[in-house]
Amino acid sequence: MIDPLVASSKLSSSGLEAQSARLRVISENVANAQSTGRTPGSDPYVARRANV
Repeated sequence: MIDPLVASSKLSSSGLEAQSARLRVISENVANAQSTGRTPGSDPYVARRANV
């Protein structure tokens, strides 16, 4: 039987990791929102989506 405290800690940790991944993707998208390609004719930055 799993200790309820350990189980809740694992659940909390998993949720925090997922939220951290989402925020990382959001911050990259905001930072690169106005980015263009490095060379003429290249594609601009494409926003990413978090797959959690």
